[in-house]
Amino acid sequence: MLLVTTALLLWSNLFAQKEDKRSIKEARRKFIEEKLELTDEEKQKFWPVADEYLFKEKELKMNFNLKMEFMPENPSDKEADEYYKLILKFNQDEYELNKTYAEKIKSIIGVKKTIRFFALRHEFKKEMIRRAGGKPPHHGKGHHPEH
Repeated sequence: MLLVTTALLLWSNLFAQKEDKRSIKEARRKFIEEKLELTDEEKQKFWPVADEYLFKEKELKMNFNLKMEFMPENPSDKEADEYYKLILKFNQDEYELNKTYAEKIKSIIGVKKTIRFFALRHEFKKEMIRRAGGKPPHHGKGHHPEH
């Protein structure tokens, strides 16, 4: 009986987390649509590209942060050099991703709305943190991008 109860609690917790992520995604979508004043036609073309970009950006940052978790407090010179190169590669990969998707998004909604979109992503995060009444979470040691 305890096993069944535990399994149900875990399942309901996972379901709630999935629902929270979905509601945050929907809130972000609404926030961006309203601020950019997207037309229905723009929305149809914009969101598949924006969603793909946001997924790839999240994946890039998660992979980087995972690697940085293993950086020792006092790395050797060789280890420090490896992490230095990792940071530079992350920055280059992030730049290339932003450049690629900025061009794709610009072709759909124009340059002014594209600039605004990149700013709105940060504004939305700040708004969510403000509503939660806290600071952004810190995930371990090392360099963690705040974008």
